[in-house]
Amino acid sequence: MGRVQEILGASSARLLPKPPEVVLRAHQVIAAMAYLMALAVGFVLALAVATSHWDEGLSNRLTVQIVDADRVRRDLQVDAALALIRNFPGVESAAVLPEEAAEQLLEPWIGREAIKAGLPVPTLIDVVARRHDALDVAGLRAQLKEPAPGARVDDHAQWLGELARLAGAARGFGVWILVLVGAALIAVVSVTTRTALAEQRDAIEILHMLGAPDRAIAADIQRQFFLQGLKGGAIGVVLAMLSLWGIGALAGSLVEGLLAGPLVGPWTLAALLLLLPLIAAMTLVAARVTVFATLKALP
Repeated sequence: MGRVQEILGASSARLLPKPPEVVLRAHQVIAAMAYLMALAVGFVLALAVATSHWDEGLSNRLTVQIVDADRVRRDLQVDAALALIRNFPGVESAAVLPEEAAEQLLEPWIGREAIKAGLPVPTLIDVVARRHDALDVAGLRAQLKEPAPGARVDDHAQWLGELARLAGAARGFGVWILVLVGAALIAVVSVTTRTALAEQRDAIEILHMLGAPDRAIAADIQRQFFLQGLKGGAIGVVLAMLSLWGIGALAGSLVEGLLAGPLVGPWTLAALLLLLPLIAAMTLVAARVTVFATLKALP
């Protein structure tokens, strides 16, 4: 506790006069950068949760399409395929999806009018594999050729792989943005600290002549920046939370289907709350290092 007080200068009276305007306004720039950092954290965590959700939801599922223009023949093929699939090793369950579900999947691609015109809609069978069993997809395809020659088996592997790669690239980009903004925050605090020291140079030289140690002067300045970091970080994080909640509300069903929940879930909220002291600490350390380096160079 004593070390913390020493760093923040909480145990000593203020040595320097009122902080210059550049310090008092530092929280505005810090808030903007905290906002960008919090948004990056929110989206990175949302993508991580979404990727896990997609993998859990589809990694053990198959879709079998029975395609035949003749409705009677297609129904016979569906019954035969369903019996074969349910007895296939590694299959937990199999069920025919309602025709409306297939129509909803096709509508964005071929249009409602084509469906109403009588275009044959394939029958879809949803297959759930046992999570810990390796399902022989190639063997299932081969066995389905006899009862349902036109059957197509989709294990979603290609779609999941492409989606995972896209999500991974987006997460990497988000982390890169987080690092860049964090580095920019440190640079801005460093420049602002030098400006504040330049404006207070006369007062600092007088304190030096009176025997004030650099540690006491640095503690006074870095305390000011720590408070600005807390204030700016709080503003930025709160605005980012509101933005993420707003984006989630506007996205509506899209977020519900793809992200499996709100953008600001419990883990995201915890991470954003932890970001606040991190930003304040970054501000404090950047100011402290800059102050000592600058004071050391003074005569």
